[in-house]
Amino acid sequence: MSTDQSNYFDTPTLKFLIGAGKVGTLVASGTTGGFVLLMRDGGVETVLRAQRGGPRLFSRLDTLARFLRELGCGSVAVELADWDDA
Repeated sequence: MSTDQSNYFDTPTLKFLIGAGKVGTLVASGTTGGFVLLMRDGGVETVLRAQRGGPRLFSRLDTLARFLRELGCGSVAVELADWDDA
């Protein structure tokens, strides 16, 4: 996962894309300490940005699911291969 600023999206953009039905594939990707939200669309992968910069880290999968549901999202893929809950 690259940390280049051009590879990030923010919550207002996500909310707009979900409302417009134009959101790519959303993936809850496990990492050390929790999950980050990826959006994949046409071979491009972007990461939900935290308000203060860098990837937004959700410490629990249910927190990420609740966040997405509140934005109107009905589905998300989950990748656990790199998840380390330590």
